[in-house]
Amino acid sequence: MSFAACALLGAPARAQTDPASLPAHDAHQKLLIAVDPWLDAMRYKNFGKKSPYDEGIVALDVYFRNDNDSPIRVDLSTIRLVINQDDGEPQRIEPLSPEDVADSVLLTGDASAGARPRLPSVVRKGGHDKQWTALDGSLRAAALSSDIIPPHGTVHGCVYFDMAHHFNLLSASQLYVPDLTFMVDNQVLLFFDVDLAPATKN
Repeated sequence: MSFAACALLGAPARAQTDPASLPAHDAHQKLLIAVDPWLDAMRYKNFGKKSPYDEGIVALDVYFRNDNDSPIRVDLSTIRLVINQDDGEPQRIEPLSPEDVADSVLLTGDASAGARPRLPSVVRKGGHDKQWTALDGSLRAAALSSDIIPPHGTVHGCVYFDMAHHFNLLSASQLYVPDLTFMVDNQVLLFFDVDLAPATKN
């Protein structure tokens, strides 16, 4: 089974949750990364009548808390969702653009066809009406854009992954964040591998 991911890089969001309190988190070198999966349709109400969740796409609200005296840069483009399956190698899902997410929701037909394969980074011409523009704006507003984590600061925002409605697979998945660097001395941090299973338990 194949999956396509949608990772949004929009405006930075202000943290209102202590990321250390979230069940899914990983921490070392005074940096904590936590993930809050949106597994309730009501959490998507600000996206309008049709949302990523309707199309089988899950939002992962990703938090970065930096307790160091130096800012940290993270390469957002290398973040992956790693899905472990019993019948093969783990799948590493890549981020897509906000436009691709809006296209998946509004321009690919019936949401009941969520199991169909999607190709990453497909550019579709035309069809961008007011509804599409509004959804694209909402996606950008909810998403993570800043690749700088300030010293003693927290940033967070949504990253979206197309699960083709198989949200149960998150219980066997990790968010992989490999490329982080202290900006003062260019020291590379060890990668982060956030197990999502604890956040999927009722």
